Amino acid sequence: MISVALCTFNRAASLRKTLASFAASRVPSGLSWELLVVDNASTDDTRAVVDGFEPALPLRYIFEPTQGLSHARNRAVSETAGSELLLFTDDDVRVEPDWIAAFASAAAAHPEADFFGGRVKPLFEGGRPDWLHDENMDLLDGLFVNYDPGPDSAEIMAGIILPVGASMGFRRDCFAGDNLFRTDLGVSGRDLGRGEDTEFLARLLGSGRRGYYVAGAVSRHEVAAERLTFRYAFRYGMACPDGSGSRLRAAWYFVRGVRQLLLGRGDRARQCAIRAGMELGK
Repeated sequence: MISVALCTFNRAASLRKTLASFAASRVPSGLSWELLVVDNASTDDTRAVVDGFEPALPLRYIFEPTQGLSHARNRAVSETAGSELLLFTDDDVRVEPDWIAAFASAAAAHPEADFFGGRVKPLFEGGRPDWLHDENMDLLDGLFVNYDPGPDSAEIMAGIILPVGASMGFRRDCFAGDNLFRTDLGVSGRDLGRGEDTEFLARLLGSGRRGYYVAGAVSRHEVAAERLTFRYAFRYGMACPDGSGSRLRAAWYFVRGVRQLLLGRGDRARQCAIRAGMELGK
């Protein structure tokens, strides 16, 4: 039994597209699965959107009143106790038809693996921006939810970039002993937050658990125009402080960002905006 947990908050329009992508899934015969939509206290048409897909999908709707993505994910864990494999994705993701099948195949072929990560590519609203070069920039990858270690599946080793919450899976015993996502981390309502998925995965690795990257589990993460702005990049950085808290250092990053912008490198300029936010975040 496989459960897919889709946590959502006030994104009915985007959720409809995500559910439509699941409706096009190619699930192997004999594979039992369900799609659990955890509504994290939405006030829009989320319930109506879910109801509209009931004829096409094995859906279960759960309302989680405590705000916060980690609360919603932990609720999904408690609601799927009978599942052997629990997959997570988001309400702004479009999964490829073989997404579920790829995870199921990897779990069967690699019994030594405890958790799994899928390949996530950005889906830019209005097309890929001209200022975004192909140079590897880890902070922008995080901002755009781009997780693409390559076309070959492999074991996830300590010290490399971990999977992202938009496409990850766990065997049931990963949650044994109330081992759950930290509720002081992650998105809460409209407040940006980061780190709950990375912290949980790092905790698993640190306890001796093993992970596996599933190249065939491909999905695309919607990148709204808002995410391309410098204001959003700065707020994104503030949501995950990693600096001395120095205003002088933050100002240095701002100046450096302006210089990169004048050089035509909008990507590097946004990286600097994120760095400035990380310096000033609390």
